[in-house]
Amino acid sequence: MSYEFSPYAAFTVGSGNKNKIIHENINENEIHSKVEGYQEIIRSAWPSIPINDHIKYLRKDGKFVNNAFVRSINVELQSFYLCSDKYGKDGDIGIKFWYVKFDDI
Repeated sequence: MSYEFSPYAAFTVGSGNKNKIIHENINENEIHSKVEGYQEIIRSAWPSIPINDHIKYLRKDGKFVNNAFVRSINVELQSFYLCSDKYGKDGDIGIKFWYVKFDDI
């Protein structure tokens, strides 16, 4: 797949892996290799990303998030509620949940 790299893009596909969640000091070539096979989703389409889809994204602080599953999307607050495991539940050991605002991607 060929695409123009966008520093503020989210990438999604239907399934994911258990690799390290956040990568610091990652360069553009490494990001390209990590999103191979993923589809770049333009910001206006983010509210339409299906629940439980696996996404990867680059935060505005330069950290690359490699492993996140969409648990919910709040269009009014322009944010995702994400989880590190597709089937994780609150309280599961080792499972992380977090919010990220669209403006932070």
